Amino acid sequence: AASDTANTGNGGYGGAGFEVNASSGVIAIFGTINMSGTKGDTANSNTDDGGGGGGSGGHIILIARNITLTNANISANGGSGGDGVGAITKDSCAGGGGGGGRILYVYSTLSGTGARNTTTGGAYISTNADASCSGGSAGGTGTISHVVESFPTPDLAYPIFFSYWDNNATLLNSGIGLFNVSVNNTNGTVLLEINNTNITATNYS
Repeated sequence: AASDTANTGNGGYGGAGFEVNASSGVIAIFGTINMSGTKGDTANSNTDDGGGGGGSGGHIILIARNITLTNANISANGGSGGDGVGAITKDSCAGGGGGGGRILYVYSTLSGTGARNTTTGGAYISTNADASCSGGSAGGTGTISHVVESFPTPDLAYPIFFSYWDNNATLLNSGIGLFNVSVNNTNGTVLLEINNTNITATNYS
């Protein structure tokens, strides 16, 4: 079988990690998220270097009460191995493909149409190398998982501010500004920032 007496080319970069946790909120994707690995270096018959391995796919984790995927392309594929190169005096074999990555969805409801999810393993491209090359292979397929969970109902009731006054009865110049705030049971505690000062309003009823 053909062999590479020197080194292998550089492997491809692995895909990055991408995670969004919107908790009780909403995640809506209408475009592309691509955390795929890149292709390995092409073999070099002059130095008898073999092709580099493809980079593995990364991971994509989306967590939200409601997730909408409309014509979205979500991918964490493995990169292809570097091409093999055939020559009269030397033959350099191709690199193996990188493994597919991971896509994980955690939600209460999932909606939308036309979404495409892929975690395909990278290809092993031996077309230009000698047929006796062996040992390389395509990368394995990654995983796509769906987990259905319950999330707290989001609090959409905002505190109500009213009755503004100050202790010199002018609302101008010096004095201490005062106001009332109505806090609903669902709010519990309201955090305010006034002139870079943090103030806490709590519902005691």
